[in-house]
Amino acid sequence: MADELEKQKAENEKLADEAEKLAAELADRDAEVAAFRQKRQDAKDARADEPELAAADGVPPRSDRASSRGRPAQQVDPTREPVDPQQIADEPLYAVTLDELKDKQDALAKAQDDADKLADELEKQKAENEKLADEAEKLAAELADRDAEVAAFRQKRQDAKDARADEPELAAADGVPPRSDRASSRGRPAQQVDPTREPVDPQQIADEPLYAVTLDELKDKQDALAKAQDDADKLADELEKQKAENEKLADEAEKLAAELADRDAEVAAFRQKRQDAKDARADEPELAAADGVPPRSDRASSRGRPAQQVDPTREPVDPQQIADEPLYAVTLDELKDKQDALAKAQDDADKLADELEKQKAENEKLANELEKEKADNKKQRDEADELTDALNKAAESLAEKASEAARAGEEAERQAANNEKLGAELEQVRAATEKAEDEAQEQQKENERLYDDIAALSKELDDVKEAAREAANEREEDKAAAEAQLLDVLMELKKLQGINDALEALLNDKDRDIKTLNTHNELWPEPNGEKNQMVTRHTKIFDGNWEKLLRERPEALFASFVVDASNACHVPGDHIGNVNFDHD
Repeated sequence: MADELEKQKAENEKLADEAEKLAAELADRDAEVAAFRQKRQDAKDARADEPELAAADGVPPRSDRASSRGRPAQQVDPTREPVDPQQIADEPLYAVTLDELKDKQDALAKAQDDADKLADELEKQKAENEKLADEAEKLAAELADRDAEVAAFRQKRQDAKDARADEPELAAADGVPPRSDRASSRGRPAQQVDPTREPVDPQQIADEPLYAVTLDELKDKQDALAKAQDDADKLADELEKQKAENEKLADEAEKLAAELADRDAEVAAFRQKRQDAKDARADEPELAAADGVPPRSDRASSRGRPAQQVDPTREPVDPQQIADEPLYAVTLDELKDKQDALAKAQDDADKLADELEKQKAENEKLANELEKEKADNKKQRDEADELTDALNKAAESLAEKASEAARAGEEAERQAANNEKLGAELEQVRAATEKAEDEAQEQQKENERLYDDIAALSKELDDVKEAAREAANEREEDKAAAEAQLLDVLMELKKLQGINDALEALLNDKDRDIKTLNTHNELWPEPNGEKNQMVTRHTKIFDGNWEKLLRERPEALFASFVVDASNACHVPGDHIGNVNFDHD
């Protein structure tokens, strides 16, 4: 009994020693587990502090969780919460520290900043590099068997080391050779050790780097960094091209600035010309009525005092309004010339109409005379016919008398005197007949001449009518030509309006280019806030009748001079004052 008791005591002491060893081992295991759990929780907290990693894990950032709660949730000690080993095995492999990730992020951010700067210099429009992150699988429910959890943590730790050893860059950061080099430097592979059965000092776990980023996430960042660097290189090449183009655009901008000054003067001249045309039309009652405005004389007399004058060269005009306005393509002098020509043509037509009436009266008179001449000719023909009948009768009478003379010779002697007398009378009748025939021929010639005169007068009348018709046709043609001219000028103005619109759009584009170029042009500083005054003298050589321009259009000359001075001094035009003109 005593021996059994001693054995039992010895066995109890042995069991107590084993229990102490197990307790010590359990304490070490608990410390190791607590260190792993704390390391895991620190990794989660570190990822939760990063919005991008928190989004990849499918959890809200810790700052949002803290701000969205009325009071902080009860803190749970992660070292006392068991974790399912399968959950640990299913979690992403955190083999990269946040510092390494931040280094990559900083490098990526720097590359992105460089790319953004280059993009801003080029187009100021480049989309920020998309942040690529793979969503990590959600953490499963925590069911942990302590030893299995420790094995999972140990396996995870070893896998992280192996994964880092597979990456030369990470292996160099850990101060170990890459696993490929170690495998090639040994004759045979070392005996594999189960990492789940090798205990790890909790302090060692705490001192190890915090692996809170997966290799996939790191590779995504590396790929994004490489892509950003490629984009930056491309942007750098484009920047060099853009610089050359900017130099070219700078030259074009200078030319455009000069063209803009000329264009401003030209626009002012067009505006003044438009206002002058309106004023000139307002001075003409007929044209003012066509425009639907009262004559300027009526407006001046109907007002108590004149309205404030507005400089038309400084008042902008809607292009559509200009396009809708009537096309003024004829000067007032030309219109007056046309009106005078029309009045003269009307007078000529009236004169021709009067002459035509006179000619008609003369023609009627000539026709009456012709009828009278025809009646006279008929009368003379009747008289000639009567004379012919008388001659025929006389001839018959002579024949009878000759027969009687043949029958009665004695009577011949007696009738000799009568015959001689009758012969004389016959000669007289023959002479009268010849004279009547001559007069008839002359009358026929006179009639033919009258016919010719009537034909000539008819032709002249036809010519007068034709001239009147031609004058009317010419007036119609002149009117049609004037309308065609007006339409042509209207089309030209519309074309000019389209060209002006295109030039205005081009000018707006060039203005934007100039603004972009001014940001790169160190020789064109913006005026500072001091606005120091400076006195300059500029000489401008004008082509053409500049004295007339100085005398009649000083405002256009003033505008052109201010534009040139503002370009020369690199200050806005409204900062230039006290402009005087010296006439040399």
